[in-house]
Amino acid sequence: MRRPHTCLPLTMLLIVSSAGCNYIKALGGRPAGTKYVNCTQKINISPAGVVDEHLAVYVCDDNVYKTVTWTPLPGVTSFDVVFKGNCPFTSCNNINQNNPVSTVASQPPDKIRVYKYQITINKILTQDPHVVGGGGH
Repeated sequence: MRRPHTCLPLTMLLIVSSAGCNYIKALGGRPAGTKYVNCTQKINISPAGVVDEHLAVYVCDDNVYKTVTWTPLPGVTSFDVVFKGNCPFTSCNNINQNNPVSTVASQPPDKIRVYKYQITINKILTQDPHVVGGGGH
C-alpha cells in the first residue's frame, strides 16, 4: 500500500508563509500576469531636484496605506507640489514643507490612473514626475 504524500501540504504552507501577502493575493484568483506593486507611504525629496528614485509613485486607498508623506531630505528648504488636472489625494491644495502629509482619495479598482504633477524644490521647478493609483493592489 502506497503512503500518501504528507510533505506537499507542509511544503505549500511554508511557501505561502515565507512568500508573504503578495503570493497569497496571487493565489486568490487574480489574472495571470498580474503584477503587485508596493504602495508608497513616503516620498523623499532631494535638493538635487529628484523625487525619490521612482519614475512613478504608487498610491493605495486601503486602511494601511491611506497617507503619503512628502519628506524633504537635508538641503531642501522648501518644496511645493502642484497637480495638473486630476488629483490622487483628498486635497491637492498646499502640498508643501508646511503641509507634507497627503490622504489618498478613493481609487478606481478596475483601471490604472496616472496623475501628473510638478514640484518646485528650493524655488526651482524640477522634473515632471507621476503618481499612479487604481487597479487594486
